[in-house]
Amino acid sequence: MNWLNTLMYTLYPNRCVLCHDFCQHALALCDACQRHELKHLSQVCTRCGHLSLSHAGSCGYCLSHDNPFDGFFSPYQYQGALREFIRQLKYDGELTHAKLLGLLLAKALKATHGDTLSSLDAIVPTPLHPSRLRERGFNQAALVARFVGSKIKLPVTQDWLHRTKATPMQAGLSRAKRLRNVKNAFSAHSDVGGKQILLLDDVFTTGTTLRECASALKRQGAQTIIACTLAHGVL
Repeated sequence: MNWLNTLMYTLYPNRCVLCHDFCQHALALCDACQRHELKHLSQVCTRCGHLSLSHAGSCGYCLSHDNPFDGFFSPYQYQGALREFIRQLKYDGELTHAKLLGLLLAKALKATHGDTLSSLDAIVPTPLHPSRLRERGFNQAALVARFVGSKIKLPVTQDWLHRTKATPMQAGLSRAKRLRNVKNAFSAHSDVGGKQILLLDDVFTTGTTLRECASALKRQGAQTIIACTLAHGVL
């Protein structure tokens, strides 16, 4: 290693996970790769998360369906490098990706919702059933939430929401089967009464899991549910 590389490692100890260039921040994805590889999301309803060309606050889905969310946020499309990072964390156990994904989401939240984050009480990650947690060894949503919480100064609680019904994985199921699969699969603690919650998951596909989680929290008196995912499948 020459003197220039030694100096660069001292000043910028992180390397980009894609191009391996030096990073000037804790996020191990350089600014150039963020611009080129992350596809920003647009044309989704900011209340329910479904595709919408309207920016009026409610879309056709909101008007025709019960929606337990009080807001929705997802900064990126589920494709390219981001899709691989999420899949490698979730299915290959690449736990170091949790920090990268959490910092990406925290950065996006602070940029777009910085003024409202202080009104929230906690981050609640979508839970796994105990049998799935034992099988996988970790809850990827909870790992990502930990890094988000540390950056936006919100506690993360896994005691307020539980998955009480073991179900097949959602991946690969149709919208109708996804809905049946998670119906009444979650229960919430009474401690959520009056709370304002950031409900966090990794990917929004049809939204069925998030809606069931939010409904369970609302049944126990949660005041506000902001559903949040890192990526959106844009279905």
